[in-house]
Amino acid sequence: MTTAEEMHAVIDRIFAKHSIKAAESQYDRKVCVLAVGTARDVFMRVPIEGTATEHGQAVLKALEPLCDNYNDPDGEYTSGKGSIGDVFYDIMGVVKN
Repeated sequence: MTTAEEMHAVIDRIFAKHSIKAAESQYDRKVCVLAVGTARDVFMRVPIEGTATEHGQAVLKALEPLCDNYNDPDGEYTSGKGSIGDVFYDIMGVVKN
């Protein structure tokens, strides 16, 4: 993968996978779906530019504050932070390879 567009497409597939996972969650489904959706909104605002690695790093940088600070108080079992962290680390795995 060499272009930002290719990286964007890969990250978009990661979000699709996690959206399905969140929708199938047994615990706090709404919280998980909202968390992944919020992270995806942040991702979609990152300009598609530079190399694949540069774009991936820009996405991670944009998501990092959300990973650290997200908290949905409506969750009984989760704050949604774990769902965002799962997405973040999957993206990190793609960017580092």
